[in-house]
Amino acid sequence: MRLQDHTELNVLTFQVQKDGSSPEECEDAFLSSAELGNARCAPGLRLGLADGATESAFSKQWAELIAADLVDGALFSALFRPHSVWAAGLSRIRHAWRDQLLGRELPWYLEQKVEQGAFATILGVHFTDRLSRDGKRRATHLRAVAVGDTCLFHVRDTRLVRGFPLESAEDFSNRPFLVGTQSASDHVLGIHIRRYSAAYLDGDRFYLATDAVAQFILRELSEGVPIWDQIDELAEEPDQDDFDDWVYRARRWGHMRNDDVTLVRVGAKSPALAGDDDCTPG
Repeated sequence: MRLQDHTELNVLTFQVQKDGSSPEECEDAFLSSAELGNARCAPGLRLGLADGATESAFSKQWAELIAADLVDGALFSALFRPHSVWAAGLSRIRHAWRDQLLGRELPWYLEQKVEQGAFATILGVHFTDRLSRDGKRRATHLRAVAVGDTCLFHVRDTRLVRGFPLESAEDFSNRPFLVGTQSASDHVLGIHIRRYSAAYLDGDRFYLATDAVAQFILRELSEGVPIWDQIDELAEEPDQDDFDDWVYRARRWGHMRNDDVTLVRVGAKSPALAGDDDCTPG
């Protein structure tokens, strides 16, 4: 569990590994620019979440590189631009992943998996906060980009404003499109990049969720369960053990798949305007 404060937003992160695994084996990766400090961030608040595919080798390392570059690199901005731009950004991260494996002595079966590559779903979110042109009101805005089934939920009061990129539990499948360390699928990656842009209000909340908990949330919503109240109650006095119990109960009842879980809650704190950030956009 991690709690970070941005000038206008607070970020609370819960994570629990799949049953039968250790925390170190969790293949989800999350990073917030609030953890890095102003000297290394784009203006506003950036979040990066990636869910490494269990079936591939060293997907945890791949997910970590993707999440970090969404926050502290050029990948987030590149994914809003033409193929040639984001392909170049991915190529750089792919080289970094291969560099991490150089010199490792691997059993033959892992060598084969490395050749096949690692894969992950990705979600990047960027919150900005500026004065309007007339200087009389505060303008808050977010952009998000995703590939696969890691989700962002934009909530106002108790209403889901938008589920992104998926809006129904039935939209999930066993084969989401993944971003890989090989470029072979880049020719179709472009049609799987999803983008979301919206203004937000003071008091809005945002929940970033990897697939198992995202699907659970949407299923509970469809059945009329006050799921946002449950999550917000966990966030009031955050305790990792309470979150673990919440996830384990859902798994035992068969409501949530046994998979790594990352759930991030972002809350708008006050109407005061953030100070200027001395940062260079990624």
